[in-house]
Amino acid sequence: MISKLELLKSSPFFLGLGSNELEAIGKLVFEKSYNHGAIIVLEGEAAEALYFVVSGVVKVFKTSTDGKEQTLAIIRPQEAFNEVPVLDGDVNPASVQA
Repeated sequence: MISKLELLKSSPFFLGLGSNELEAIGKLVFEKSYNHGAIIVLEGEAAEALYFVVSGVVKVFKTSTDGKEQTLAIIRPQEAFNEVPVLDGDVNPASVQA
């Protein structure tokens, strides 16, 4: 499994940062596992974190008022999601499911 420091080093968000900065950021990173089908982020709720997928895949989707689901993206290991609403202080624009 990839370490926190390796994950941060591989992310375009942190390119150019030195070891000290990456280690400081690493102290704010935590790992959480989700069961298949679990909702990680719910559309319309406050965006609280930037997520990196370490293993497995997650589905980013929107649900219409009549209950139809549209898949917007599939996020794979070492990819991130929820960056825009976290950086601009907005709500989650879509839901994310493990």
